[in-house]
Amino acid sequence: RASRSTFFFFVVLLIGLSLACVPVIISVAQIHCSQGCGPFVNYTTSWEVVPDTVSELPDGVRNLLYALSSEAFAVTFFVLTCLAMFYVIALAGAHKRVIKQLREQLVLEGQDKRFLMQKLYQAQRASGVRSPGSKPPARSRSSPSYHTSFNSHFTERVFLAHSSPNSSTHV
Repeated sequence: RASRSTFFFFVVLLIGLSLACVPVIISVAQIHCSQGCGPFVNYTTSWEVVPDTVSELPDGVRNLLYALSSEAFAVTFFVLTCLAMFYVIALAGAHKRVIKQLREQLVLEGQDKRFLMQKLYQAQRASGVRSPGSKPPARSRSSPSYHTSFNSHFTERVFLAHSSPNSSTHV
């Protein structure tokens, strides 16, 4: 949605620019200049000063301006601009597909995590590991276990039990 609104904003700006340029172009090209004073006293329209100024420029600059105003340059520039736009649109589409795949992967990882937590809970329940809230058996006076609880979308709590670092199984 953000990219669509940005595109719409740029289109509105382009339309506004076009509408603002129309009266300026008409006034420069068709409105007659004042013959009494001003920089365009010797010309009938403001545009007539441009060819006279270009003809007074050095040959290299004049040839460059003629080349930039030629149809060959305009067509080449238009084709290159279209290719650049096509590349940017294709790149945006590729990024959109990658984002979609990453979101799907994130959902799958969440499902995997939930599955593993359920399996851990089932394994702890089968092995008889007790939660910290439950009373230990009377004969169990060994070193305490380290417990970490996770409570996320489960009906019962899951506890991770690790042996103490002082136990005989720790290397």
